[in-house]
Amino acid sequence: MTSPQTTDERIWQAALELFARQGFAGTTTRDIAEASALTPGSLYHYMGSKDDLLEQVMFGSMTGLLGASRALAAGSGEPISTIAGLVRLHVAVHAKHRFEAKVVDSEVEQLGEANRKKIATMRDKYEILWRSTITDGVDRGVFHVDDQRLAGLALLGMCTEVANWYRPRGRMTPEVLGLQFADMSLALLRTTGPDGRPITIADVTSPDPAPYLATYEERGGYGMVGAKATSRSGS
Repeated sequence: MTSPQTTDERIWQAALELFARQGFAGTTTRDIAEASALTPGSLYHYMGSKDDLLEQVMFGSMTGLLGASRALAAGSGEPISTIAGLVRLHVAVHAKHRFEAKVVDSEVEQLGEANRKKIATMRDKYEILWRSTITDGVDRGVFHVDDQRLAGLALLGMCTEVANWYRPRGRMTPEVLGLQFADMSLALLRTTGPDGRPITIADVTSPDPAPYLATYEERGGYGMVGAKATSRSGS
């Protein structure tokens, strides 16, 4: 039996869905209050300003994604399983937290200049993790692509798009979808074994994304609207 949502969770989910569906600029605090079954005045007790909430979504998600991905890569140690694991984790995040992912991917320009630069730096670090994994695979002779940066961007773009079309009641679970995408990613990288035979996901033991998804949610502060409001009221 599912536990009822707390007020913080209601605000978080309502704001994410509104930001994702009608954009940050097109969403008012009154919209969030109504969707959360609160008055505009009581909403501020929980979340501060709309800008505060957007910052929390952006930095929480990117902190969680970087931490989870680095932990996955450190635990794998081998480029084929690492890239498959990164793909599966990215797909899981963008399928299971699709509203949050859409906001993070599309609303960065709504941040102030200083915060935009910080998010850009975090994104660069995330992209570099993927690219360095691909480069490692090329150096070891298991990936065969000339432009590693372009290959990384292609994989990230493919996986990120999941947030725009995935539906929870569709024909694939996030887990199955992640495996399918991992298989296509290995094909895109022209992955081969020592004998030159193409490698598919069936040949690979890749990290289970579930514990790293939990790390994403924990480090990202998923659903923690009240934390900012508390710190603000105590300042």
